[in-house]
Amino acid sequence: MKARAAARHEPSTTLKEITIVEDHDLLAESLAFALQHAGVNVQVVPILSSDNVIAFFQERESDIALLDLDLGGEIGSSLSLIPRIRSLGAEVIMMTGVTDRIRLAECLEAGATGLLSKTSKFDDLLASIVAVASGADLLSEIERSLYMTELNNSRKAERTRFEPFDALTAREREILGDMVTGCSAEQISEDRFISVATVRSHVKTILRKLNVHSQLAAVAMATERSWIIPSEKERFEHR
Repeated sequence: MKARAAARHEPSTTLKEITIVEDHDLLAESLAFALQHAGVNVQVVPILSSDNVIAFFQERESDIALLDLDLGGEIGSSLSLIPRIRSLGAEVIMMTGVTDRIRLAECLEAGATGLLSKTSKFDDLLASIVAVASGADLLSEIERSLYMTELNNSRKAERTRFEPFDALTAREREILGDMVTGCSAEQISEDRFISVATVRSHVKTILRKLNVHSQLAAVAMATERSWIIPSEKERFEHR
């Protein structure tokens, strides 16, 4: 209710300047038009590349960046842009349709100071942005702390989930990856340019380190824990 009231107030001369970094042109232009009507000085960044976005902030002063998390194209996630934009003097508010609290927590960890949901009604989103331009805070310290606690707990759980695989050498990870994709010892031998006996020796070591008794169990463990198969680059580095 406070946000709505703020949007109805007469424009203040102290409203902060807003820069919109959003790959959905219709939303960006609609917000820009409505914000200008509310008395907010606003500009929209053309989404071409990460360097293009940063150059925009280098060339123009801005108090607040409304940054979409998923910008699409060659940029993809804008997470890495958060500290770069902040270093140029702009506060970063995430304006995103993402609801995953861990991803949102990562944004806060990277330096974002607030979160806005694009799934909100347009008038509610507009009111919140006007409130931010007037100096309102979007996120309390308690809310921020909850996000950070969830992020830390998620990372602890992930470390525990992948701990058995950390004991594997680079070669053993490669071979486990081959096992997950259904390769036989003979196929692994041919692909890795090692003997079948060497492959089987590695498999035995993998089973011991994962504390399982069969290749099927090792593959099941890797699949159930969403273990990531080594990349092609890693595969060929150790040939």
